[in-house]
Amino acid sequence: MYRKRWSIETRFYEVTQTMTCEIKALCYPPAALFVFCLALTAANAVAVLKGALWATHGEDRADALSAYDLALEIKQVHEGMMVALPAAQWTIFRTLSVADFAAQLKAMASQMDLDLYRKSKRGPRKTPAVQRTQRGSHRSTARVLQNRRTT
Repeated sequence: MYRKRWSIETRFYEVTQTMTCEIKALCYPPAALFVFCLALTAANAVAVLKGALWATHGEDRADALSAYDLALEIKQVHEGMMVALPAAQWTIFRTLSVADFAAQLKAMASQMDLDLYRKSKRGPRKTPAVQRTQRGSHRSTARVLQNRRTT
């Protein structure tokens, strides 16, 4: 159970950071709870998208995607899609069966360029420069304490 806890905490971190569900101006608990529920719904939609990407491109490539970049893309493209296609054109997705909807998602996911949404890789760590004391050498506190114990 403890190991599974981290997957749950990671999920909540993604929800709070990428879906921006913690709005500072919402000081009323019902409003904050409503926004959190909306963020969970949006996170489930992103999870469905990731599932389609796993099925199409493989788990390794799909796990290398940035949740932030995916959420940002959805936020930015949504308004334009609603202007370009009227709401009546989106109703076709309501009538699809689960299998047909999954097939449509996989077809759309196969056309995605995953390199645009890849997580950025951290560069190599730089070792910090040793700061010299006035005596000219650095002293480790752990070594000083260890020397006191042994002598």
